[in-house]
Amino acid sequence: MSRKAEAPAMEQREYVQRLLDAYRMTPGTVGVVRRPDRLFAVQLHEQSVPLDVAENALTLAASTCRGESCDAITVRDRPRLCRYYG
Repeated sequence: MSRKAEAPAMEQREYVQRLLDAYRMTPGTVGVVRRPDRLFAVQLHEQSVPLDVAENALTLAASTCRGESCDAITVRDRPRLCRYYG
């Protein structure tokens, strides 16, 4: 059985910046990054959560939020975001 070659690990700074950029562009977010959001992005990097998985979780969280009366996806939505990776 052959294993697919993994891409080199992304530097934390680039990972966090790209994830926070995706967060700002996600419908339903306030478009402003706060310290807890940045810390959560760092935690995701430290836990080796692939960037595309984290970005997809943002999209899924935003789509599930649409049926609710929430104003914005924030770090308080961590359980909802983590549910898609777990």
